Amino acid sequence: MRRRLTHLVGAANNNDTLFEKTRRFTLQILDCESLDAIDGVLADTLIDDFAADYARCFVSHPCAFESGRHLIYASSAAELPLLHLTQTTSLSCGMLRTDELQTLFGDVVSGDGSAGLVRLKHGDLIGVLAIGSNDPTRFSPDMGTLFIRYIGDVLSRVLARLVTRDGGR
Repeated sequence: MRRRLTHLVGAANNNDTLFEKTRRFTLQILDCESLDAIDGVLADTLIDDFAADYARCFVSHPCAFESGRHLIYASSAAELPLLHLTQTTSLSCGMLRTDELQTLFGDVVSGDGSAGLVRLKHGDLIGVLAIGSNDPTRFSPDMGTLFIRYIGDVLSRVLARLVTRDGGR
């Protein structure tokens, strides 16, 4: 019983920590008034707070915008990298080969790793949020997805609003 209680308390502490990071990300995204600001939040919060090695968001929308470092415009859904991995559940977490990680994050990737991919969808906006790690076991199919789904939902809505408004810039 003690072992089980210790496990439950540990899980609760982990969820509390994840919730606080998700809360901080959500509030920062809601305060964004431009796509440049979102680009910064993706770097500062997803990479730093969530201890990820990489984060990029790929977006397709009828209103084109200039890509940033972490927020990338795609002219069509067909150009969204690895979107097919999110077909079934709108989410994919697991190991990726070097070439797949490089497709998402560029030449800074030097080996296999793992990533969490979330399909973004709101109105005319479709996209994929990719959070990556050099650790092949960091993102796995059996990990909880509540918080990453929530981040994707919030990000989709804010991006759709900003992209529609004057191309977001």
